[in-house]
Amino acid sequence: MGALNHRDSYRDAGLFDRWARITTERLAQAQPQIDAVNVFPVADHDTGRNMLATMRAGLDALYEFPDIPWNAANLAQTLLQGVLNGARGNSGIILSQFWRAVAETITRRELDAAGYAEALALSVALIGEAVADPVEGTAWSVLRAAAQRIQELVAEGRAELSEVAAAAVEAAALAVARTPEQLPTLAEAKVVDAGGLGVLCVLDALAEAVEEENRAREAQEAWEQEAAAPAQEPIRPEVLAMLANIGPADPVAAPRTADEPAHRHAPAHRREPAPQHHEVELELLGVADEAAARLRSRLAELGDSVVVAGDGVRLKVHVHTADSGAAVLAGIHAGQVVAARITNLPEPAAAQTRAVLALAAGEGLAALFQGAGAHVLDIGAGVSPKRLAEAVVALGLDEVFVLPNGALDQPGLIRAASQIRAKGRAARFLPCGSAVQGLAAVAVHDPGQPPGDDEYTMASAAAGARWARLVVAQEEAFTWAGKCSAGDFLGLVGDEVVLVAEERAHALADLVDLMLASGGELVTVLVGQLGDGSVADGMAEHMHKRHPGIELVVLDGGQPDEIAQVGVE
Repeated sequence: MGALNHRDSYRDAGLFDRWARITTERLAQAQPQIDAVNVFPVADHDTGRNMLATMRAGLDALYEFPDIPWNAANLAQTLLQGVLNGARGNSGIILSQFWRAVAETITRRELDAAGYAEALALSVALIGEAVADPVEGTAWSVLRAAAQRIQELVAEGRAELSEVAAAAVEAAALAVARTPEQLPTLAEAKVVDAGGLGVLCVLDALAEAVEEENRAREAQEAWEQEAAAPAQEPIRPEVLAMLANIGPADPVAAPRTADEPAHRHAPAHRREPAPQHHEVELELLGVADEAAARLRSRLAELGDSVVVAGDGVRLKVHVHTADSGAAVLAGIHAGQVVAARITNLPEPAAAQTRAVLALAAGEGLAALFQGAGAHVLDIGAGVSPKRLAEAVVALGLDEVFVLPNGALDQPGLIRAASQIRAKGRAARFLPCGSAVQGLAAVAVHDPGQPPGDDEYTMASAAAGARWARLVVAQEEAFTWAGKCSAGDFLGLVGDEVVLVAEERAHALADLVDLMLASGGELVTVLVGQLGDGSVADGMAEHMHKRHPGIELVVLDGGQPDEIAQVGVE
């Protein structure tokens, strides 16, 4: 493989930088979900936290700006040193081996479709060597599935990185969905592999980075075509004379006096800057004065707070913009970019377009979620990944927090997320396995917070709500709580029966007592379709006698096939 040309070198550097940044964002968003399903090899629920800490160490090293040329190989080696130094837990070490494979690959060749295939294949080999006993149903097998898929595409002559990156995400998502079939520990806990979910975040980040690059390139090409277009004919003198006699567009502006130049009152037609989301800082070499002026003009179109200044050798560039990719490409077009920093800015409150979408069955639950400010997808007739994706896209918002409330399993949510991304939208799925957990999450939703903080607060509230449900036994069976007959009342935590009662009047109180055995401050009873007003009768008195000081809230949920749900916070 020959050396990269100047433009390709900077293109790969920009792509790698975006990949690393978006990977860190993805892991931060998914940390609660990844930690929640972490049961293999040890149920210590820290895989998401360790992968995020490892990635942040790499990103910190990348943004310390060592005095090296701006190219993908140097960035990859710098990131690799950071993740190696900051690797936490086995998941962090595995992640560092993935970036080692990427760094070794793009030191030799371009980050294109074949290069990506080579990097993934090498990562599978390195992780296989690093792990004492690699097994199916883990991050290793998820990476292998993605690597095999894109190797097939490259062998078929598919040369577009965007195509193989998207295919890798799809293959990885399917592999994650299969992990419970491969590991009995996952099947028993009814979860997918946490490390596999983390790998999915990394691969999905590259797919998004490539999409960003394509959009930025299209904008750059359009700008270059516009700049190369022939100049328009000069305005005829008689037309200039007419324009000079036209007053200001603002009716309250002061009239022009005879000795004031006409151009002071000519209306300015400027492109309204897009909402600023990023601070972009560049350092360039070899920029002529004319190129610097063009760069300053281009950045003024992309955003505001534009500063382009230097000492005749180095040029410092600063801009606040919503299109960081276009700003970096403008710098590359002007000269040699030797350093770059892209920082997320606090999003203006007026620009926040965030919503919560709750999956709920029945008018009671729908009213409760709507009363808390959430949108509701009625799942009374059933729900599918496609239907959920359509509901998210139909909201037309930048940020949608989804409360699944146990209506879809993890593979279904992964498929929905893939379909949402394919339609150019994004959603964050919170770990809510029941309606009471969803209500706990939406109760602390604050659209004024940054998205990551809001998601963490909601996910923590959901995770802190222990829950159980009271149902009617349909047949005679033996359970962990003893033998039951058809018509008995069963208390379930997850899918495990923890209580068998013959009398409805005592079943709910006994279930609440069982839930409060490990403590609690608030009990929420969500009455279902099989329950009625009598279900909660006497609960206030029972709580006062048995659990004084603990608050009780009874709500009409109307959820199907249940007498009640009980939540303890």
